[in-house]
Amino acid sequence: MLYEIVSTQADRGVLRGTSGFCPVAVTEDIPKAFVKPLFSIARRQVKEADGLRPKSKYFYSHFPFSVDGKKLQILTRGTRLSKNNYLVHQMYALGETGGRRNSRDLRSKNVAK
Repeated sequence: MLYEIVSTQADRGVLRGTSGFCPVAVTEDIPKAFVKPLFSIARRQVKEADGLRPKSKYFYSHFPFSVDGKKLQILTRGTRLSKNNYLVHQMYALGETGGRRNSRDLRSKNVAK
């Protein structure tokens, strides 16, 4: 199963009481228990991208993660829209990829364009 979350600056997000940088769109059938912990990853990735020098317009990442005992593969693409705003698109797939890498090998990538 594939789930998606899109986050950016907004007056009101899809989670009750959220605003600022928050999820603005989620896959309709995403398990509710997934949204908050997975969004926290997006927030951390934006913070890491903000600290990179030189500033990059895009960042990408892929790594395994576990929520409620379910193994996920997380793919992220972030785009800097302005000095203080990003559009972050995350996709989550349940299950293993069968790859040889572990989470230490799959770090956020900074791609300058």
